[in-house]
Amino acid sequence: MPVVRIGELVFAIEDTFITPWMGLNQRNFRKYEEEIVNSNKKEEIEFIRSILIGNILSFTKGVDWWVEKDIKLYPDLERITIMFKNQEMIGFKGFFIQIFYCLII
Repeated sequence: MPVVRIGELVFAIEDTFITPWMGLNQRNFRKYEEEIVNSNKKEEIEFIRSILIGNILSFTKGVDWWVEKDIKLYPDLERITIMFKNQEMIGFKGFFIQIFYCLII
């Protein structure tokens, strides 16, 4: 089936979490607790950045957009403790800037 390009979009968006973001699944939570939480801030930012980029790629795939170039993402997040189903969990509050180029097909 041939690919028909409907349009091209460049996004430069600042997103703010209005509720805490619970972005760590069980595997990422373990890695965060064992390796990242006691590392330097740069490693923590890179870890969170990779999770957010994965979320963006999942979204674009779901709406049939094709990301043409690397996604640039700049998070400014603060780790917080939140209660979820009577359990303490890690959440994040703050914002991030995302820049990406995609095709609508």
